[in-house]
Amino acid sequence: MTTQRTLLVCVVLFSSLTPVQAVTQNRGSRDRGSWEKTLHDKAAYFNQQTAQRHNILGSYPSSVRLLPPRHYVSLPSLPTQAGLQQGAWPQIVETGQLPPGWTFDHGTTGWSNVVHTSSWTGCLLTGQAFQIAFLRDSIGTDDPQFQAAYQRADEIIHSLRILTLVSGQPGYLARGVALGHGVSYAERGFRTDNDLWAQGVGEYQHLRYRGGPSHHNYDQVFRGLGIYYLIAADKRQQKSIREIVTDMSQWAHLSHDMVVMHTDGKRESTVLIGGWRGMGGTDRPSGGSLMALTGLKVAHHITGNPQVATLYDRWIERLGFRDEEKTKTSIMGKARDNYDDTDHLVGDLYLLNQLEKDPQLRAYYHKCVKDSWEVHQDEKMSWYNYVYRVILGDSFGDSEGSLWHLQTFPTCRVFQPQMNSIRTDLEFTESPRGKESQYPLPVYARPFDNEYHWKGSPYRLDGWTSRIVSLWEISPHDSYLQFAADSSGVTYWSNTRGEVWHAIDGLHNVRDFLFSPDYPWVSFAAGSGGIHRSVDGGRSWSQAFAQPVDSLQLDPENSRILYAVGPGGISKSDDLAGPGIGTKWRSVSGIRPDGDIAYAVDPRGELATFYRLTRQAFYTKKENDSEWTSSPLPVRIRGFSEVDPIGGRPLWLRTDPHLPNRLFRAVEVRGRDTSGPLISVSKDRGRTWLPIVGELAPLIEWSQGTGQSRTISREKLFRLWQRLRDFRITELRVDRADSSIWYGLMTNGIAVTHDAGQTWTEGNTGLDIPRPKSLWVPRHMAAVMVGTPAGMYLSENQAASWHDTSLILQGRGAIRSEIGGAGYMTAYWMGRYHGFITESQAQEKWWETK
Repeated sequence: MTTQRTLLVCVVLFSSLTPVQAVTQNRGSRDRGSWEKTLHDKAAYFNQQTAQRHNILGSYPSSVRLLPPRHYVSLPSLPTQAGLQQGAWPQIVETGQLPPGWTFDHGTTGWSNVVHTSSWTGCLLTGQAFQIAFLRDSIGTDDPQFQAAYQRADEIIHSLRILTLVSGQPGYLARGVALGHGVSYAERGFRTDNDLWAQGVGEYQHLRYRGGPSHHNYDQVFRGLGIYYLIAADKRQQKSIREIVTDMSQWAHLSHDMVVMHTDGKRESTVLIGGWRGMGGTDRPSGGSLMALTGLKVAHHITGNPQVATLYDRWIERLGFRDEEKTKTSIMGKARDNYDDTDHLVGDLYLLNQLEKDPQLRAYYHKCVKDSWEVHQDEKMSWYNYVYRVILGDSFGDSEGSLWHLQTFPTCRVFQPQMNSIRTDLEFTESPRGKESQYPLPVYARPFDNEYHWKGSPYRLDGWTSRIVSLWEISPHDSYLQFAADSSGVTYWSNTRGEVWHAIDGLHNVRDFLFSPDYPWVSFAAGSGGIHRSVDGGRSWSQAFAQPVDSLQLDPENSRILYAVGPGGISKSDDLAGPGIGTKWRSVSGIRPDGDIAYAVDPRGELATFYRLTRQAFYTKKENDSEWTSSPLPVRIRGFSEVDPIGGRPLWLRTDPHLPNRLFRAVEVRGRDTSGPLISVSKDRGRTWLPIVGELAPLIEWSQGTGQSRTISREKLFRLWQRLRDFRITELRVDRADSSIWYGLMTNGIAVTHDAGQTWTEGNTGLDIPRPKSLWVPRHMAAVMVGTPAGMYLSENQAASWHDTSLILQGRGAIRSEIGGAGYMTAYWMGRYHGFITESQAQEKWWETK
């Protein structure tokens, strides 16, 4: 290919690949306002969400991975949009509806988290109980809305029956079930809990279940069944619940005296009361013992079994629940703490304060509720507050805060990276858990990677964050085909214009991608594992070169000639044409000296020019030269110290894509005041170097005793050192379309210069977490990307502003998880049932009046 042809191709690429064509502008990959719905509409949404996606035979897996199609999807009604998946993530985030072809996998081949399903199903049933009771009293049992909710309740109750029968030991509560045979996601590999998984028996042999139930599992299932039985169940449902509770109580309470055994009857799964970790021993009340007594009280109320009543009374006396001295101390935890148990305890106390007839015990249970209110009254947690109001009266419970809490609850429950600790608009405080928000955060701003909302702290600042996207390239032949890589070593491909991404198996630690301009099906990936080559558009890869490589370049005179630059030197693949392109490589840089070295190649011109940077000197040579030639080294003329010729350990060396004479280098400097990469630019092929921040040139000249700044005032020297410390650029990229525009990676944002380093500005507009960690300019698009803890962001206006993309990396590959809305449903429907939320409040478009 001639130089003229190469330039023509570049012009066509930059002019034809507009931002809209080159990458989907999916600015809905993060939630931007799904909380702005009426409380009623949120409840209707979560009813549908939990029934459609978070449903395994009625049981409720809270965390579900949303799976995009790997194949082309085409429907008669959506022949184009469905196939391209254009707007898929905005649709999910804004509406919660899965696009055509998207799915989830509740089987052993999938990743739905079933380990805590029994607990969350008990929580879901709690919310369903309040919903059924409210609808029964407000619209009647003949209304279709009631009938739909009633049928859903039947499904949930039956799922708990399955969980207590799947093992073949009635009453042994499985933590959860996955559909199908074979090992589940949690068994893949040698794990300590693998022996707790087994295949179901009898009619449930098509289910893979996780055993090893905990006291929390039993507590939340007893609670859900107990509340539903108490306020919502008709006689038929009461009979179904009675069968479940009878078996559970027999195995957990009576067979082994409050010790839950595994199905073999020999090994302990959990001790429900007394002597287990933090459950309070055997001589006084504790949170754990209160959970266990709730289970006993529920079981006796539902089954009428006198043995259960006797066991309840025995533990009441043994633990001193009527002893004024032993019940003085609160068991409800401390402020800003104990959320894992508080959800259990407030729900249990809701039941105990209604079921218990003994005045002394009622008084103590009433005290426990008040103890909880005193430590959580400022947290605006509606579920807690509604229990406080039911038990303690309307002077307790924060009605305004509870309403605010539900109003700020988002319907988008896809995991979202959060890093509130760096915000400047919040007040913070220090606690034993570290830095926290002074006041409860709106729900949409919380790191909700806990599977059940009420177990999370309203003050917690940071949660799950995305892996850092470090590299992104677009095919010059088809902008829908894109490759990316992250800093953990995983690589990805997309054939949907960057809307949907899939992990590439067997291709790791990639540092550069290169598409062949001549052969649309040929592409290369360079990294620590050498060079891998694909001849099928990236679907499969084979190794073509075994040495580590950092970057790849094409010869502009002949695009079938490739150069590879790595820590071992420069290698070349000659013009082998057609199927042979990039299959054979040879070293062209000679023997590598010892020590830290960085290489670069400029393939422009009749002969390529090679560059080498060591700790001692900078070298250059033409491709056919036998020896390297070093550039003149700086020598301090003041005579009181030596000069470090390079200034630090070489990190990288790069040629400018526009100007043949311009190079960039980064060295690692270490000092008392300044440490890290120091990036410099040379305009004369490496003979002289100046910092990329032009105003710092006098500092470098002074330190080397060269140029116009051999002497400098102390005040100016101090200002320059301060500027060097405060304006630290750790990575640099040159704009693909304009040689005067450079981008610099900084701690809090991206710096940009439009005059080749003379002046710089810094900004982070649009970055949800302004802590960029990587910077890249793709070859075939006039844009720049940064990798942040919130995912990959793009700018198409020279870093003036940024927008998010769908490349938010969670779990394996780019698949993200969604949490169900059972937490919201519990609080909302309890508020409706007890009259704490009026019809006008439920229907109010509150955000329009804020």
